[in-house]
Amino acid sequence: MKKYTVLSLLATGIFIAFFLIFNINDAAGSGKPVAANPAGSMPDSVFNFVKKTCMDCHADGGNAMAKGHVNFSKWDTYSAEKQMAKAQDICKVLTKGVMPKKGWLKENPDLAPKPADVEMVCKWAESLKK
Repeated sequence: MKKYTVLSLLATGIFIAFFLIFNINDAAGSGKPVAANPAGSMPDSVFNFVKKTCMDCHADGGNAMAKGHVNFSKWDTYSAEKQMAKAQDICKVLTKGVMPKKGWLKENPDLAPKPADVEMVCKWAESLKK
């Protein structure tokens, strides 16, 4: 009997740790605080797109793994070179359809990036090269 209790507690602990680390329930309208446009370092049109489509996962309070790639809450702390590289990466993953993740899109189909959104982000990313 003790063996089952210990195993149950261990399984519960692992589940809770996994949930807290990976924050698997991020979704639009989650009530998480949204960062302001990082020091005005991106055009309002791009920021509004990023805010509605990316920040649930890629900002403070978001998914730990996602923030490891880009954290828009810390965007203004990135060097100009790092911002340019991150912007180029964002363009690539949007163009390939890798981001946003399919699970997030299933929960938020009305927030799916439109081709015009992807084009806008890619033009912005290209402008940072200059």
